[in-house]
Amino acid sequence: MEKRKVSLEQCMPYKDVVEYLRGFMAGFEKGAILVEKDGECLSLVPTDNVAVEIEAKMKGNKQSFSLEVSWETPISAESSAFAVAPMGECPSCATADAASVPDEPADTPPDAEN
Repeated sequence: MEKRKVSLEQCMPYKDVVEYLRGFMAGFEKGAILVEKDGECLSLVPTDNVAVEIEAKMKGNKQSFSLEVSWETPISAESSAFAVAPMGECPSCATADAASVPDEPADTPPDAEN
């Protein structure tokens, strides 16, 4: 599966961080989080089981707070790289050359050709 990532690391005013977190919460409550930066966009859909990791640190005059929220998306038949369909009904195979598929079975078994 292709890995996609959008990240942000910068200094910003406290009020902007509050608005950013409010936007995250609004999306999380609705069931879809949209993350966008410089034209890169990811839409994340949380599942029922969500892992949360919170860390707060103080060292000298530096303080930090980290929040990580993660979940696994179940693999569905629609997102699987493997599919089975009757001949001619697989959308991803539509570009295959139909002339390469014989209309009738060959008279000679494949093993007998060698």
